[in-house]
Amino acid sequence: MIRVAALLLVAAPQAADAYCQPLDEPFLSCTMQDGAKRLSVCVDGRTLHYAFGAVDKSPELLLSRDVTEVNYTPWPGVGRTIWEEVSFENLGHVYLVHGWLDRIPSDETDEDPQRPTGGGVTVTRGEETLAALECDPGSVEFYWTDAVNAAMAEAGRCFDWGTHTWQQCN
Repeated sequence: MIRVAALLLVAAPQAADAYCQPLDEPFLSCTMQDGAKRLSVCVDGRTLHYAFGAVDKSPELLLSRDVTEVNYTPWPGVGRTIWEEVSFENLGHVYLVHGWLDRIPSDETDEDPQRPTGGGVTVTRGEETLAALECDPGSVEFYWTDAVNAAMAEAGRCFDWGTHTWQQCN
């Protein structure tokens, strides 16, 4: 019985993000369309998961890709805004997820400075933009962790800043 309870606990979605599993490392999570939809990208070892759909329901679209099958642009390390993006391909469509946070906290309160954040997803097919959805203000959780970079390193990939592409490490 204890093993079953532990398995259910591990398999149950996180309360903070119904689309990420408890052991996943989140990349970005937010609501869209005035709270009607949820977007999540999570990292599980070398696998990235994209989920989009109605809040409190199973995802309408769930994509899981090995880190070598996604396009990931890490923050270049300059500027006031930390930003990253990752794209997933599926049946001729590209889902480009972007997240950002301001490195300089707002000074609205001295006790708990907030860093403005944002994000969204752009869906394209070829050169045509099918949708460009932005996260609802205040709902964005852009974690800016090393999870995707670590997964790329585990896959033997290095980012070439000259060409802005991932390549096999020498």
